[in-house]
Amino acid sequence: MKYIIIGLCLVYAIWQILRHFDVFASSKGASGLKSDIDAEKKKAKDRQKEIKKLAFFSTITNMFRGLVMSENQYNQHKFLIERLEIRSEVLDRMLTPEEVRGKYLFFLIIGIILIPIGVFFKLIWAVSIVTLIVFVAYPFRLKAKVQEEDEIIDVYFIDLYLLMYSKLRMGSKARLQKVVESYIDTLQIASNLDMQATMLKFARFFLNNLTMYEDHEAVPKLRDRYRSATIVNFCNVATQALQGIDNADTLLTLKMELTRRKTDVMKKNSEKLRIKGERAIYAIYIILFIFIAVGWYSKLPTGFF
Repeated sequence: MKYIIIGLCLVYAIWQILRHFDVFASSKGASGLKSDIDAEKKKAKDRQKEIKKLAFFSTITNMFRGLVMSENQYNQHKFLIERLEIRSEVLDRMLTPEEVRGKYLFFLIIGIILIPIGVFFKLIWAVSIVTLIVFVAYPFRLKAKVQEEDEIIDVYFIDLYLLMYSKLRMGSKARLQKVVESYIDTLQIASNLDMQATMLKFARFFLNNLTMYEDHEAVPKLRDRYRSATIVNFCNVATQALQGIDNADTLLTLKMELTRRKTDVMKKNSEKLRIKGERAIYAIYIILFIFIAVGWYSKLPTGFF
């Protein structure tokens, strides 16, 4: 019996040693390795294609820079790109103002080139007009997205502020990083997807600043990307608190204002739901009346009318 136990221990020890040196590790084989190589080649090809495309867009913008990219337009595009996080997924980086402007300018140039063909094919005129409209309208569309995000932040920023409120009351001793991390965790289970996406982007930007700077320096940097009155007001009040200025009354006033704003929005949404529910009930009554009328009519003797 003793020798059996010793033998089993030796077998187990040998098996552990061989396992440690990956003797039993499975290999993907030639087909799996080829698949990985092909995938990497495809990614590299896609990256090169994306690099050439974006370089082409930049070149177009630079060719007509004096006409289509003033300094004000450049700064505006830079703000919109950073705010909306307009990026190339293939290259995993933000686009540049030249790349975004060049993309829409390229389609406009195509539309201009097609104008002479419109003499023979009237439908081509519509294509040229559409490219012009898209070129002129896309900055307004991007600004509208920013406005939509600001409206969401105005309503839901109170949830983050309530978490920070007690910390800000501590003055210069306050540390907000853990609070923002906790808030990000709560957003993972949010049911409102628009709110979730907007507030996640806001909170992550805030958290990045908090990891790189002192809290009293990180808070004002929110204004570089978020310029709504709510955030500007918060930055002013929170910065004072983090610098050690006793502004408990101002912090409380902001808390009450944000709470009132969210309450008003919730009341408006409830009223909209109530009106929508009443209309649905009326629609059901109409449908029931139609069914009753049809059933009654079907039971009448033939030729009654």
